[in-house]
Amino acid sequence: MNEGPIFVTGPFGDYYLSQIAANNPADPWPVQGQDSPAVNAGSDYANNLGMHEYTTRTDDSADAFDKGMVDMGYHYQLIKSIERCSIADVFADGRIDIGDLAEISMYWFRQSCSPGDGWCGATDFNEDTEVDSKDLIFMVKCWLAEDTAPPLPNPAEWAEEPSVVTTTTVSMTARIAFDGWWGEQVEYIFEQTKDTNYDSGWRQGYDPGGLDYFAEPHIWIDTGLTPGTQYTYRVIVRDKSELQTHEPHETQPSIEISVVPGADVNPPAPVEWATKIDDGIYGLPYPTDPITIRMIARVAIDPEGSNVQYRFRGVAGTTAGNEGLDSDWQDSAQWNVTVVDIYLDGYTFEFQVRDEIGNVSAPSQQATAPIDPDWNPPEPDPAEWATWPMKYLDQTLWYHYMAAEVATDASGVMYEFELVSGQGQGSGGPQIEPDHLVLVGTNVVGTYRVRYVDDSPLENKSQWSIEDPT
Repeated sequence: MNEGPIFVTGPFGDYYLSQIAANNPADPWPVQGQDSPAVNAGSDYANNLGMHEYTTRTDDSADAFDKGMVDMGYHYQLIKSIERCSIADVFADGRIDIGDLAEISMYWFRQSCSPGDGWCGATDFNEDTEVDSKDLIFMVKCWLAEDTAPPLPNPAEWAEEPSVVTTTTVSMTARIAFDGWWGEQVEYIFEQTKDTNYDSGWRQGYDPGGLDYFAEPHIWIDTGLTPGTQYTYRVIVRDKSELQTHEPHETQPSIEISVVPGADVNPPAPVEWATKIDDGIYGLPYPTDPITIRMIARVAIDPEGSNVQYRFRGVAGTTAGNEGLDSDWQDSAQWNVTVVDIYLDGYTFEFQVRDEIGNVSAPSQQATAPIDPDWNPPEPDPAEWATWPMKYLDQTLWYHYMAAEVATDASGVMYEFELVSGQGQGSGGPQIEPDHLVLVGTNVVGTYRVRYVDDSPLENKSQWSIEDPT
């Protein structure tokens, strides 16, 4: 071999061989982007050299031991050691017996076994491409061996103990288990000890097409719980022998953990009108036309994670007919209400928020819609150019420059420049400055327009100016 071996760091040293198949997001080792040329580069099969019980891979997969042609380089012990005889359990019933012998007889003297045919239905135990006497001898040595032990750890353990997520939800995570015969083919069940008829059911993650499959079977979220009630949980793990004709191999239960989902008495917060400074929009009641008033609440958050609703109401005793205005409970934090005439005496409103289990906040501060709203855009309207868009060279750099006529409005004016076509860049929204400068490339042409935006609650906008190229 004339190439470097591409060593990587693993659990027991710095001389593992880089192998893409060994990548595991849960491992702390660096990502392996290529296979070492030393993999399967030896002079004989790993089984013949006694290296089939060791590994050059960094992962803790149950079958990571060296198979097929031996890898060149240092071999480490497996982190998790699977029982060797389980490899001969072709019939997958937890016991080496006549069923497995029947399986190997179907492939007897078959040659050219490969990963494509599952190494001849998993009967080429040493993966040397042939089903022959070496494989039969291995099976004979394991004759009548069977799975007798439950998965580890035993008792089962918590990775994350049951904890309250919301007032009706509890989350829990078991420590991932491993079985000496079945490897990672194990199942989990989470039980409520006070109600033995209520549990998660057995959950498996090794057969996506099978029953009770979950991508993360060791995690369970229990929902629909009663606030203020104590719940006690434990977890148990079993191997696949339970699904065959053998006695179940279950771990002892984990320690029991009790939690009490809290009785939610807290309404959402804050209960405030939206503001331009904090929320980017004026939220107090404000007329948008002679018969419509818009109001916007600041988005409220429920401390227990419930959905939030809003209810806007006219305040009794302020304006004739005002107290009959009611949005009812709604998901939106904005309400546009139709009134008789905004020029009466001003309409006064307040709002409340609530969570999905009925906790209602106190009313917000009352706010009255003005009877003299600003609906007029800045002048002049349409907007006008003071300096038409142009390009110029400053030493070695090209720029686009333009300036709008200074506009007037009682509430204040901002200027918004927009690139209509070509290349360049607009202002990205209203700005205080009436001119706009942008760095561009050589001979770059862009067409621009400008408009005015006032600082009133409705941010009234003028019509766009004439479009003009640089």
